[in-house]
Amino acid sequence: MWWTFSHYHAAITCLCYFLFVDGLRRALILGRGTCWPRSLRPRHLILSLSLLIPTMALVVDLLEPPSAKAPKSPPVVSPSSMLTRSELLRFLEQQDRPAIAFVSYDSSVLLHYEWVYNSADLESQRVVLAHDRGPDENPLLIADFAGRDSWRVHVTNLGASLRRYNEAGPRNSRFH
Repeated sequence: MWWTFSHYHAAITCLCYFLFVDGLRRALILGRGTCWPRSLRPRHLILSLSLLIPTMALVVDLLEPPSAKAPKSPPVVSPSSMLTRSELLRFLEQQDRPAIAFVSYDSSVLLHYEWVYNSADLESQRVVLAHDRGPDENPLLIADFAGRDSWRVHVTNLGASLRRYNEAGPRNSRFH
């Protein structure tokens, strides 16, 4: 689910720390002139609570199962049908000619797992990945990168299938 990704917690964590520190600041201001027991003096309370929050965050992180910490990489069923991104790039780099690969995604794939990112210098890159934009726009990109083999990549939750661009393939991409 979307709320399990840690970057969604970052803004809320900052807000909680701000409210916590502001509340302690107000307690310190209101507590001036009051006779506090030694163990409950505002400075001691602030120090102990400010150390308690990061400690609790560390404990929660350590208690979280390892499977929830790292995104699952799709298993490779066979080299011809299901590939990880690194295996796909390695296969295409080993071909005789440079390649351009048009990537489409199955509707069940999370948008957080992006396959299309390239270096800044596309011309010198051996493999260029591009989003599959359909039969109207893909030929324009093929013409811009003349001399490259064209491939079609379809990404599912299990990995990616690879076929030559001319071969028929699934067209149920979320970009169409």
